[in-house]
Amino acid sequence: MAFALTPDGLAVDGADVPDGADVLDGDDEFDGSTATAREFSEAAAFACEPDPTVGLASVDPYGAATAPPLTNDDDARTLAFDTDPLDRPVELTGTGEVELRIESPVPDPTVVVRLVDVDPAGRGRTVAHGAVRGAFRDGLDSRDPLPTDEETDLAVALEPTSHLFEAGHRIRLAVGTALFPEVAAIPGPDGPSLGEPTTVRSSPAAPSRLRFPGRRHAAADPAFADAIRMAGPDEERISARAERATGSTEWETSRTHVSDGVRAVKSSEQRVDLPHGAFAAESTHEATVDGGDPASIDARNAHRMTVENDLGTFLVDATSRISPSECRVRTTVAHEGTTLYEGEWTR
Repeated sequence: MAFALTPDGLAVDGADVPDGADVLDGDDEFDGSTATAREFSEAAAFACEPDPTVGLASVDPYGAATAPPLTNDDDARTLAFDTDPLDRPVELTGTGEVELRIESPVPDPTVVVRLVDVDPAGRGRTVAHGAVRGAFRDGLDSRDPLPTDEETDLAVALEPTSHLFEAGHRIRLAVGTALFPEVAAIPGPDGPSLGEPTTVRSSPAAPSRLRFPGRRHAAADPAFADAIRMAGPDEERISARAERATGSTEWETSRTHVSDGVRAVKSSEQRVDLPHGAFAAESTHEATVDGGDPASIDARNAHRMTVENDLGTFLVDATSRISPSECRVRTTVAHEGTTLYEGEWTR
């Protein structure tokens, strides 16, 4: 399925629709859906303002017992394009892609796209995201800075997923320059400064667009006849109950509205007791950035792992700090209090 970026939001891309038809459904037939009713007759240009704090309301930390975050605050800080409310469910299964025509004021912009499911109440939740640096658009082994203030085609792959956008929901595509704390905008001189927007262009003949493998279901509550059933756990071999494993994860985010600075902290601990020994891990991850200064981004990580078995107690400590001015990783390994390895890498 393909959707063009238009001044009024996302519209089904006419290039993917045969003459006289509107929207593809699950049986490769077409109907008269209103999803293509928007007019898109002239070329359009959209300004994507750099904001290094985008992501605070979108990142769903792995392992944290929290509900998926509402993305509305991030969506308001990015270029956002919505479909009309869907008249039937739309399924995405596979790897999507966003094809953008951009003009960048700098040779190495960071472009982040998020695919968002918006419910009838207007609450958005991230479905998938993708990011690319302009200078490495053809791969990390090929550095090719963008020509500044010239139009360039840029493709951003979304992470693979399977998701059903229900009837009455809207599909939203958000285009920005960061996904804090996972993806940071590259500070100058190659990256954008505040007040230097990246221009996204789209036209009926050559639209910027969202594409993903999927289908429209005829029923409001699809049965998924092609679903693959999975067997339950083998209780005789491995217990499905976490009697031997304990742990917790906490996720904290904050925004200072005066300076527009953001902070994200994830801390976790885990212990697994096995017949032949025990494993324990503790970690803390903290990242900060000032909304007015992309170069202020700073990330610190600390991880401790302990293994206890018949050979004694092994301890691994790893710390790191990443900022525009410094990248430092330090690791030590000890056995029964004796250091076996100690190393530090800096850049």
